[in-house]
Amino acid sequence: MLKDHSDPGVGASSPNSAKAGRYRQDLQPLHAVQIADALLRIKTVTQATGLSAATLYRKLAAGEFPEPVRLGTRCTRWKAADVRAWIQAQGGAQ
Repeated sequence: MLKDHSDPGVGASSPNSAKAGRYRQDLQPLHAVQIADALLRIKTVTQATGLSAATLYRKLAAGEFPEPVRLGTRCTRWKAADVRAWIQAQGGAQ
């Protein structure tokens, strides 16, 4: 018998299931990079730069990428202005 997936509460991958709700992170829109004082999540930074998270952290360790802002023990964000400046320095879109 096939499951009816038209109801958002049906299935293990639905946002209403306990496990999915615990690990689900809301997506930050890519246009947040254009907001002057926005603080960007790692996913947004990787999308904007085209770098993987591993490459980004490697560049960060080598001093080749802007330092993030630590908001807590497990919360790191990058200033949108710093990310935009880095992209422009690489010859990227303006």
